[in-house]
Amino acid sequence: MTTVKTAGSLDRGLFEATVALARRMKTSRSQVVALALDEFLRAQRNLDLLAGINAALEGVGDAEDGVALEGMRRLQQRLVEHGW
Repeated sequence: MTTVKTAGSLDRGLFEATVALARRMKTSRSQVVALALDEFLRAQRNLDLLAGINAALEGVGDAEDGVALEGMRRLQQRLVEHGW
């Protein structure tokens, strides 16, 4: 994996928590930051995917679907009560 050196400013408390976690994990601060950033980016991709799914499903479940759904409920109830 190719790495790129970068610099940034952190709140002192966040920096100290990063240092403490790096010590507990026996790894570098850079590795802790890289893991956290990777997890954050993964969560953002998941949110983007969810937004895309929601957009694709927008409008599904309109009034016409309600008629079909009611018919399916009646059929299911008959099957439960009387079997196949």
